[in-house]
Amino acid sequence: MIGEEGQGLKLALSTLNVGRIVVAAQALGIALCAYREAARFAAARQTFGRSIIDHQGIGFMLADAATQFSAARMLTYEAARAYDEGRDVSTLGAMAKLFASEASHKICDDAMQILAGRGYVKPNVVERCYRDQRITEIYEGTSEIQRLVIARAVKRSADTLS
Repeated sequence: MIGEEGQGLKLALSTLNVGRIVVAAQALGIALCAYREAARFAAARQTFGRSIIDHQGIGFMLADAATQFSAARMLTYEAARAYDEGRDVSTLGAMAKLFASEASHKICDDAMQILAGRGYVKPNVVERCYRDQRITEIYEGTSEIQRLVIARAVKRSADTLS
């Protein structure tokens, strides 16, 4: 037996809380890998006499990726700090996992788009990131479950909102 009798669900849920922060960090690592590869490719690949990153369609995708990555990282760090301080991270961990995994999805998808056919075939790092990323939206609770956890927290705190 692990823990005290009758406390199994509480123990299991507490491991989910830290697990969600770990998955958020995993999603960040995958996103960073895809982003770096796409940025390097876009800076080096030339069309019409200039790097494709200089075309707004590509440059804007990378600007959005940099912004989403930074926001996801800050939220994940905030959740990790709260965990280290012994605070309740059930809501913050769910937020970090939800935001980081969905930002990672978008970043990997855009990286695949930027590399076009090169990003889709094996053995390309973006292809691997694209496959690896998807699980971060599923385990330790799907994105829908994270939204449910967050919505319940919003409901509990609704009377204190002004």
